Amino acid sequence: MSSYGSRGQRGLHQANVNIQVATKENPTPGILLLPRTKHESNKEFEERLEVAKSCPASILGRGGHESSANFKTRLQYQAKISKTIMPRSDDEPEKHFVERCRLQQQCDHVVHAYDAKREDHKLYSARLEAQKDKTGVPVEPGDKKKCDVFLKAMEASAADATTAKLPSSAPAPEPAAPTSEPHTEPGAPEPGPDPEPELEPAPVPAQKFGFFPGPVKTAEEPTEPPPVPILEIEKVDINTIGFMALKTMLTDRGVPKSAVTAAPNKFSLKEVAAKYDCKIEFT
Repeated sequence: MSSYGSRGQRGLHQANVNIQVATKENPTPGILLLPRTKHESNKEFEERLEVAKSCPASILGRGGHESSANFKTRLQYQAKISKTIMPRSDDEPEKHFVERCRLQQQCDHVVHAYDAKREDHKLYSARLEAQKDKTGVPVEPGDKKKCDVFLKAMEASAADATTAKLPSSAPAPEPAAPTSEPHTEPGAPEPGPDPEPELEPAPVPAQKFGFFPGPVKTAEEPTEPPPVPILEIEKVDINTIGFMALKTMLTDRGVPKSAVTAAPNKFSLKEVAAKYDCKIEFT
């Protein structure tokens, strides 16, 4: 056997030993550790095995549509969650890939990667929003029924953005009236000055007849400020309430809209609710 073949056999043997070691060190029973894929370098394969020693889920090797940076991102999110994160799929936008990896941490089922056969990029984006709203309910690729409300919200937002970019139509300035000087024939006498207008007699002041023009203004009576509503404590199940419904509840209870909009998920909204003391008790 050639030295190359010997080195190849030794490398394969060592990889199998490393898989067995990682399997024994993982405390979760039944974890499947897959061999190195043709897209993984030796270093990436070793990094995956290192994460697999403590990860409570099977970790898929580097996919054919993943860059080295995509693979590292997936390993970082995969490390502590019990559901497998699918590799980046063909033509999956990178920002949506990262969003899906982040979303998988909140879901107890596998979030499917972009599927070009069943959805376009707009429907995929709406699917991620629908999945973010109800993390406990799987949303399959191409499920327009569950994504419809988010599709309409995206279209309305795009229409508002387009309207905001249109230039405002200012009224055109009116043309100046032409000035014309009186025409005089040569040798004709110059016209004299215009006669002064007759002055009308000055009106008699109204107060002489015992009344004053116009209504008499009276001092406005001070009005009391509206009473501040007293909020009762509302108990909310964080696992069953929808993301959009929780947003609306916080806004109705006086939380600034900017703080609600900036929260990316329900758990961030929980922290916002605690900060503004809006009397919501999460169970």
